[in-house]
Amino acid sequence: MEAIRLRARANEMECRVSATAGLIFLLLLSGERVAAEPPPPPPPPPRVMDDPDSQQAARQRALALGPGSCEDLVRIATLPWKNVLGLDVQFDRMVVHFDVHRECLVAKLIDDTPIADPGTGPTRHPYAVGDLAYDVITRAGALDYADCVPDEIAERWDAVGSLALVEWTAAAGNRERLQACVSRQLSASAPAID
Repeated sequence: MEAIRLRARANEMECRVSATAGLIFLLLLSGERVAAEPPPPPPPPPRVMDDPDSQQAARQRALALGPGSCEDLVRIATLPWKNVLGLDVQFDRMVVHFDVHRECLVAKLIDDTPIADPGTGPTRHPYAVGDLAYDVITRAGALDYADCVPDEIAERWDAVGSLALVEWTAAAGNRERLQACVSRQLSASAPAID
C-alpha cells in the first residue's frame, strides 16, 4: 500500500514539474522574456526639504495657521534640520512666527521636564523641554549651537554632536547659564526669520 502511495506522489510531482517546464517552454517559444529578477522598485518621492515649492508651501501653511501658543513646543513630533520646513507643523509655526515665540522659548530653556527627543539623528538622553527650546532657537537660525556653550562643550561637539549640549545642560546651573547667554544674544540680534 505504501508503495502505491509513493508512486502516486511521484507521478503528481512529475506532473507539476512537466507543467512548469511546459509553461516556460511556451513562453520561450512566444518570444516573451522570462524575468530572472523582479523589476526594480520605483524611485522614492522627493523629500520635502529638497523641494523649494514644498518649503514655500509649508511656510505659507504656517503663516495661515498663525503663531499658536508656547505650549506647541512640546507638541513637536519631528525636529527638522536647520532651515527645513514641512516635516512638522508645530515646528514650522514656531520658526515662521519666531518673534512671537522668542521670549517663551528663552523662558523654557530652564525647563528640565524630561521629554522624548524628537530629533532625526541619534537619540539624545537625557532630553528635556529646555533642550528642545534651544534646538528650536538654533534651528530657526537665531543662534549657532556653539554661541552660548563653554569652549570645552563646543570642542566636544565635534566628537559626539548635540549630545554634548544635552549632557552639559543636565548639570546643575548650566540651564540658567545657557538662558542668560541666549537672552543676551537674542536681545542684541536682529529677528531670525523675516
